[in-house]
Amino acid sequence: MSSALRIIGLLVLAWRKDRTRLTISFLLMLLQSAALPLSGSVLGTLTNAALAGDTAGASIAAIVAATLVIAALTAGHFAHIFYF
Repeated sequence: MSSALRIIGLLVLAWRKDRTRLTISFLLMLLQSAALPLSGSVLGTLTNAALAGDTAGASIAAIVAATLVIAALTAGHFAHIFYF
């Protein structure tokens, strides 16, 4: 049996056991995987604003970058805690 079939089998088993927990955990993992690349983009905006002397724009970009990094770290953590 290939690894892909085993993974599909585990997903089907988890879906049958509790759809809500699986869905929430999956969404939290998606949030985690989307937040880090977005934070990289925001860090570029932060750098450009800081070099241009735009303190308001740099401050907003810093807050958004920090929020995205914290969201990425906590979303992955809570996805595992929530499911198990």
